[in-house]
Amino acid sequence: RRLTLEITVSTSSALRVLLALSFAAAPLAVHAQTVSAACKLVLDAHTKEISTPRHSYLTQTDPGKNPTTLETISTPTKAFMLLDGKWVGGANSPRDQIAQMQENLRNTKVYECRNLPDASIDGVATFVYFAHSDNESIKTDTKLWVEKSTGLILREEIDMYSDPSARRHIVERYDYKNVQPPAGAR
Repeated sequence: RRLTLEITVSTSSALRVLLALSFAAAPLAVHAQTVSAACKLVLDAHTKEISTPRHSYLTQTDPGKNPTTLETISTPTKAFMLLDGKWVGGANSPRDQIAQMQENLRNTKVYECRNLPDASIDGVATFVYFAHSDNESIKTDTKLWVEKSTGLILREEIDMYSDPSARRHIVERYDYKNVQPPAGAR
């Protein structure tokens, strides 16, 4: 299956986790626009990623600032972030995160998806997609690598901007093997 996507600022996995740890998910609403078949496949990949236990590693670069990193572990019931050397848990479940993703999609004005040439990450075959979204205040360009055999997202590169000269660049990679809640998490 091939797909391409465009996602909103908070549809990116790292920002979804941040939102999930900070806010209660908004109620589901009917999406005002029709989602293309390609974008539906992308949304399905994001839903599967959210629903699957995972360990993620994120690096964010803002113009004129040093890069920052974030490490998260997500289980079927809770997401954890490594902050100042300590694991901190949030209250939102994967179901809450999916509801938030759907709410964000509802507020997106432009959502376009297209396929890019297939590639591999560490020898694993992937479909590669590009997505552009616009929710009026923030535009997001995302390149996404989805493992062919599992449909799970292995890597995302996201550029977010309200002004093209001030792009926030995020790179996130995912590991789905042997994921357990972190020891000592609260």
